[in-house]
Amino acid sequence: MTKEEIKKFIAEDQTTEVLDQLLALVNAYLLVHPKDQTASKIQHVLLVNAGKFRGLNQERVLGILKREDEQTTTAQVQAAMLYVIEELPEKVWQTKTESDKTSVPHSEDFDFDIFLSFSSKDRESARLIWEMLRGLGFRIFLSDEALKAHAGMSFLDRIDWALRRSQHFLLLCTPTAVQSQWVKLECETFFTRFHLAKPSQRRFFIFERGGKKWLGDVYQNLQTLDEIQTLVEILRAQLGQAGSVIPMAIGHAFDAQNSNLQQTKPSIEQRLGKEQEKLEKAAAQAISNPTITRTLDFEVIKKAKLLQDFYQTYGENASTLQFLKLHSEVVREFGAISETDLNDLIEEIHDKEIKRNEIIASVIPQTIKTFVADHKGKWSRRDELFFLDELSNRYGKILDKPALAVLLDDARVKFQAILQDFVLIKGGEFMMGAPDEEADARADEKPQHQVRLTDFYLSKYPTTLAQFEEFILATGYQTDADQSGGSDFWNGKNWELQAGVNWTYDVHGAQQKDKQHPVIHVSWNDARAYCDWLEQRLSLPIRLPREAEWEYACRAGTTTPFNTGANLTTVQANYDGNYPYADFPKGTYLGRTSPIGLYPPNAWGLYDMHGNVLEWCEDWYSETYYNECKKQGVVADPEGSSAGSARVLRGGSWLSFARHCRTAYRFWNGSVYRSAGVGFRPVWSL
Repeated sequence: MTKEEIKKFIAEDQTTEVLDQLLALVNAYLLVHPKDQTASKIQHVLLVNAGKFRGLNQERVLGILKREDEQTTTAQVQAAMLYVIEELPEKVWQTKTESDKTSVPHSEDFDFDIFLSFSSKDRESARLIWEMLRGLGFRIFLSDEALKAHAGMSFLDRIDWALRRSQHFLLLCTPTAVQSQWVKLECETFFTRFHLAKPSQRRFFIFERGGKKWLGDVYQNLQTLDEIQTLVEILRAQLGQAGSVIPMAIGHAFDAQNSNLQQTKPSIEQRLGKEQEKLEKAAAQAISNPTITRTLDFEVIKKAKLLQDFYQTYGENASTLQFLKLHSEVVREFGAISETDLNDLIEEIHDKEIKRNEIIASVIPQTIKTFVADHKGKWSRRDELFFLDELSNRYGKILDKPALAVLLDDARVKFQAILQDFVLIKGGEFMMGAPDEEADARADEKPQHQVRLTDFYLSKYPTTLAQFEEFILATGYQTDADQSGGSDFWNGKNWELQAGVNWTYDVHGAQQKDKQHPVIHVSWNDARAYCDWLEQRLSLPIRLPREAEWEYACRAGTTTPFNTGANLTTVQANYDGNYPYADFPKGTYLGRTSPIGLYPPNAWGLYDMHGNVLEWCEDWYSETYYNECKKQGVVADPEGSSAGSARVLRGGSWLSFARHCRTAYRFWNGSVYRSAGVGFRPVWSL
C-alpha cells in the first residue's frame, strides 16, 4: 500500500485498515532491521495508538463508550497516522509484507485475554503496557477503564467479575505493588481459584521490576518475565499464532516511556503530543457541561481521626471486612469515595509512617551523633540551644524539642562513657624500629627511621569479650572462626586447629566466663568489622591502629626495648616468665589471658601494650618496608606497605617469650588467622 492510498483510507475513516497495514509494514521491516531506532520508535507510536483505537471496541461492548470520547480518540489516532506517514523512511515503504499479524484470535469463553494487576502508584506504567498490548490486538482488563461498566457493584464484586472473565493474569510487580493489599487480593484470588485449577489454560505471569517481597513462597514456580515481548510471544503461540514474532521495539515497554530519540528536530512523539493535547482541549471544551458535585478533600480524610485510628490498630494488615466497615464510616462522614481511593489514602499514611519511623530510628540519631562527635562530647549551652533549634525546625513535627533534648543528652552520656576507654595520644616525632645494639632485634625491625604522627585516640585497653559480644548481638556478625571451622590452640608443642571454637572461648577451649578478658580467636577481618560497627555507632573514624601509631603509643616517649625500660617482668605484664629477656631472672607464667587493667599502664595511660594478647594493626606486613621509609627521611603518618599477603600484629601475648614482647617486635599473619593469643584494640583517628 502506498502513502497516497493510506492517506485516502484515513480520509474515508478506515482507521482499522490503516493501523493494520502500517503495523504489518513496520513489523516486517524490523524483523530484517531490528536495530533501526527510528523504525522502532515509530512502531511504538503505532502500537500505543492502535491500543487506544482498539480499546474503543472493547469499551463499546462494555457499554461505557461515550460518543464524544470516540470522536476525540479517533481524531487523535488519525492525526498520529498522518505524522507516521510523513516520518516513515522510504526504505520502510519498500518492504514486502506478509499477511497481517496484528489481529489476534480470542477464546470465546473469556471477555479478556489478560487481567493486568498493578498498584495505583504505577498507573502510568500500567497504562503504557495496556495500550501496547491492546495495540497488538489483545483484550486487556484495566481497572481504571473496565470498572466504569459496573459502577453499581462493590469493589470486591467488580474485581471478582473481572478475574472470572480474564483468561490469564499479569502482575506488574514493583516495590509499591507488593505493599498493596488490593494487588495481593487480586493475585491470591486468581492464583488459588483459577490458575491452580487449570494451570496450563489460565496462566499467571509476573512482569518483575524490583518487587519480590511476598511473592517468593507462593509464586516462586510461576513464570517471571523481564520483557513484555516474551509475554506476547507466549500468548500468540497459545492463541494459535506460533512463529509470529514481534520485533524488539516493545521488548522493554515498561521502560520505553523514559527513552528518547536523539534528533536534531522535534521527535514524532513531541509533535504528536502537542497535537493530541490540542485535540483533547478542544474536545473537552466541546463536551463540557457544568455539573454540581461534592468535592472531597482527601487531605482532610487522610488526617481524620477515624482513618488514623484504623491505621494505628491494623496498619496495612486489616481484613477485607474491617476495611469495608471503615469505608462505610468514611462515606457517612465525608461523602462518596471509592474503595480504591480510600485504600490509596491508607497507603499514603503507611508510606508517611515508614518515613517517620526512619527519621526517628535513623536520621535524627545520626544527626545527633554527628553533632556529638564533632564536639567530642563537650559543647557550650549556646551551641546546644542553637543545635536544638535547628533540629526542631527540621523534625519538630515528628518529635518535640524536649524529646530531642533528651536524645541529645543520652547521646552525650554514651559518647563520654565510650570516650573514657580512649586515651588522647598527642602527635610528635619518634625513632621507629630497633637500634642495632638491641638484643634479639630482627632484620625486619631495622633500620630505625624518623616518623612524624598527628594526634589520635587509642583504646586504653584491648577490646574485651563484653564489648565484642555487644557488636555480635547488634549485627549478627559471623566471625571467621564461626564460618571456617574453629581457631588455633597451643597444645604445649604446636598450634593446632580446634573445631567449634570461636570468640566466646578461652585459651583452653572452654567458654570464657569473665567477659572482662580480652576477646581472642578473632581474625583481622573480625577486628576490622568491629571497628566498622563502632564507627557507625559513634559517627567517628574508627579503625585498627597503624603500625607506627601502635609503636609510638607503646613507647610513650621511651627508646628502650620495653616501655618499662631495659627489662619486662611478670609483675609488669602477662607473658611466659620462664623465658625472660636477655640475662634477667625468670618470672611466673599464668598460662592464660588476664582481665584488662590488671597490670600497670605505661606513661601515657595505656594498658597491656606488652603481653596478654597480640594486637592486630591496620598495615600490610613487609619485611623491607623500613628500608623504604629510611630513604624518605622523615615519614609523616605512614600507612604501611601498599600491598601484601599478611597483616601486622604487635605486643606479644600471654604465651610469648619476653623478647617477643619488645616494643619494636613485629609479628605477622594472614587476615583470616585467629588463635588463642590474638586480639585487638581500636583507634579513633582525628
